[in-house]
Amino acid sequence: MSNLKKIIENINQKKFDKALKLCKLYENNANSHIVFNLKGSIHYLQNNFELSEKCFLNSIKIKKNFIDPLKNLYIIYQKTKKFNELLSVAKKLIRYDESDPSYNYKLGFAFEMNDMLSDALKYYQNCVKLNGKEKKYALNNIGNIYLKKNKLSNSIKFFLEALS
Repeated sequence: MSNLKKIIENINQKKFDKALKLCKLYENNANSHIVFNLKGSIHYLQNNFELSEKCFLNSIKIKKNFIDPLKNLYIIYQKTKKFNELLSVAKKLIRYDESDPSYNYKLGFAFEMNDMLSDALKYYQNCVKLNGKEKKYALNNIGNIYLKKNKLSNSIKFFLEALS
């Protein structure tokens, strides 16, 4: 079993202290970006969001095109309601793949949380067109935006479409 798999196995078994010790033991120049991402995941699971965030940021600093820590930061910023940071991360994610429905949904949500509703609509509509697994959520969120804008008939249309 590879060293990284041992770390992941301990994380899955909720042996976080042991997993952190293995991270320290097995970290090297070739895998430090992965190890920082794993440490960030461990700290997240321990509800230490500040330390988790630092680990994910270190992972990105080491390897800029490693997307996993960006996805993890998105989760942290959503959970901690750091919506400006959420938007920044979502914009970085969409640059990786504009045709990814999940990234379009995430960016739409980040725009919505920052009360930038026109931008949110654009990315939710992209998500719907791309027919991703978040399509029904995007339709529901579009309905909510139209409800906020007091456009009830549009709102109902999207709520019904989300239900179908």
